[in-house]
Amino acid sequence: MAEISIIVPVYNSSKYLEKCFESIMIQTYNDFEVIVINDGSTDNSGNICDKYALLDTRFKVIHKKNEGVSIARNTGIEQSCGKYITFIDSDDWIDEDYLQNLYNESYNKADLVVSGIICEYNDNSQRILNISDKFFSSREASWLHKLVKSRLLFGPCNKLYKTSIIKGYKLSFPLNISYGEDRIFNYEYLKYVSTIRTISYSGYHYRQSSGNSLTTISRTNMFELEYSQWQLLNEAYKNKEAFNQEVQQDQYIELFWIIHDNIFANRKIGRSSFYAYITKVLSIPEISGIRPYAELISYNRVIKYSILNRCSGLLYLYIQLLNLCKK
Repeated sequence: MAEISIIVPVYNSSKYLEKCFESIMIQTYNDFEVIVINDGSTDNSGNICDKYALLDTRFKVIHKKNEGVSIARNTGIEQSCGKYITFIDSDDWIDEDYLQNLYNESYNKADLVVSGIICEYNDNSQRILNISDKFFSSREASWLHKLVKSRLLFGPCNKLYKTSIIKGYKLSFPLNISYGEDRIFNYEYLKYVSTIRTISYSGYHYRQSSGNSLTTISRTNMFELEYSQWQLLNEAYKNKEAFNQEVQQDQYIELFWIIHDNIFANRKIGRSSFYAYITKVLSIPEISGIRPYAELISYNRVIKYSILNRCSGLLYLYIQLLNLCKK
């Protein structure tokens, strides 16, 4: 039985797939299995997957119909045998000491290991996201909050998870969600974590596409997705007794901007639909939690007042006035 299960969902990534697989094969730590889920690719990805399964017996390929990345990852979890699980996207790659660095930290009995990440852009530029080296209890509010704010919890990559936690609590990636499903998985996982290890090392290369994945998502549905994820993170903080004053302040100010940004993103829909949308968004009960931090939000007084006091009509009329001024 391998110590680490590497789960690689694949869909039409033949252009990058060999680089991904080669980076896995040359790892200095080699006690791993690779579970490749070919999610109904229509390019040459399936053939490349099969080729590497013949080259390296640690590669196991599952061919299935296209059902999306969440089901592909869940399939990989079901088939995994390792003590730990890590995820690698098929258009990304890792440095040769990546697994070794993550696995070294598992000896500290951390339930979650999080490393830095290198964002790779089409113009060959890079941006490194990382965090300080720290072993801490998930109830240590300041460090848990620092990890959340680092944005390193947004995706499933650059992490080492305990299989016993994932399978023991039947955790899986949510279905029928095209935005933020990774974050939901991580926030759910946090509920069952006692200790976390962050490492400043960055050996995961994340290929940052120039495309905007949000274009495939209805803007009117975006608020519900972001709001539900905000609620889930709040639950995780409260579950860990880490919902202190600093966390509350940052969370409720973040909620203000989630409300604001989604309302303004929908300002060009039909007038009656827009008014109904504003009314719906401003009906959430947590708006009252923003009010104690109103002075910390430097913004247009009319818009801020309208949101904090749920004045749908005033906000609607003011935004319509702004639209007319721009014409």
